Amino acid sequence: MKKMLFMFLCFFLFACYPSGNIGIVKIEGVIWDYEDKVKEINYFIEKNPDIKALILYINSPGGGASASYQIFSAIRKFREKTGKKVYAYISSIGASGGYYVACSADKIIADPNSLTGSIGVRASFLHYYKLLQKIGVYEKTLKSGKYKDIGSPFREMSKEEEKIIQNFIQDVYEQFVEIVSESRNLPVDKVKEIADGRIFSGKKAEELGFVDTTGSFEDFKDILKKELNLKKIRFLKAPVPKKGFLRRMLELKNNLLSPEIKVEYRFP
Repeated sequence: MKKMLFMFLCFFLFACYPSGNIGIVKIEGVIWDYEDKVKEINYFIEKNPDIKALILYINSPGGGASASYQIFSAIRKFREKTGKKVYAYISSIGASGGYYVACSADKIIADPNSLTGSIGVRASFLHYYKLLQKIGVYEKTLKSGKYKDIGSPFREMSKEEEKIIQNFIQDVYEQFVEIVSESRNLPVDKVKEIADGRIFSGKKAEELGFVDTTGSFEDFKDILKKELNLKKIRFLKAPVPKKGFLRRMLELKNNLLSPEIKVEYRFP
């Protein structure tokens, strides 16, 4: 009886404990919220040191510049603390912020038909002051300096303000270019020749040096087996609680409708 109980307990613990030899973090959809992804990455640093490598499975057009950077930084932290390799696989799309995140990896593999590139930055604003004027609604702002409400949806943006925003975008863009240059070992000037927002296929990205190689996901797994000396691959997802549907919908609504300036690495 004790033996059966012991065997049952062992089976229960084995079934409940996450197992796998390669960690996987999926970057899918528009990148707005980074917190869950950073928690997943930290799980592999703190609670599962036995994995052989970490995989970034990317199917994203990008998103917020800050959110993309936070995930990028978490991956770099994983590499520094564990000394283990990170591989990025670009599926259907890995553009702009999606590609930015991929640059955190040691090696990037892409589907040859995937959409990638779109290296650049954009900022968007909502202006609805003319609509409000038509229905007799006016807004008054008291401010400490003339640029304090820059980007306000309640008034037209001045040429001076457009120049300030453009300079800010250029600063963020230069940071993006530096990340690509450093991670891909390419001269900054060569990156800038392509980093004008254009898109290209995974195959073209390989020719340009923006990814290491191309292939299907099965080809990708063969690469992992060869480089990590594995006979079988068992992917492991971090058991991190996800945000509820309602909270995610509220955050999406805030991101889409907020009057704040949105600075994005995103296609289109």
